[in-house]
Formats: sequence, structure tokens, C-alpha cells
Amino acid sequence: MGLAIHDLVGPSREDFVAAPGNSMNYSLAFTTICLQYFTELYSLFYLNGIKIVPADIYNLLTPVALAHWIMGYGEARNYGLIRMH
Repeated sequence: MGLAIHDLVGPSREDFVAAPGNSMNYSLAFTTICLQYFTELYSLFYLNGIKIVPADIYNLLTPVALAHWIMGYGEARNYGLIRMH
């Protein structure tokens, strides 16, 4: 079998003291992987770095995906409209 994503991408912790006499601090870092699929999705929703709504949006999103998009980037208006950011 192939490698799982958690085998390739994982958090790492680094302990450090910012300056002599200070307390111990730590930072968390992680690395991500790049997949061609995400680049293709990005090109559908961004034009010259500006977010757009593709003309064929109905063919691209399921109702669940649309709900996630609205919850993550939307804003309800008091007159029944949803504004997307």
C-alpha cells in the first residue's frame, strides 16, 4: 500500500527560549503537500487572483458543498439574501 497523508504531513514542535532569563516557549509547524487537483479547483474559482463564481456553478457544487461555502464565507442579510465574500 501507499503512504497515508499523515505519513507525509505532520506537525512538529520546537522548544525555544526567546531571550536569556525568559521562560520556555514553543512553536508548532506543519507542512502541506501540493496536489494538481487543488490547482485545478483554484483556477475555476479565481481569475487573476480575484475570487469569482463560475458560470457553471450548478455543475460544480453539491448542496452540501454550497452549504459549507456559505457557512465559511457567507453572510446572512436581514432581507433574505446571502452575500458571499
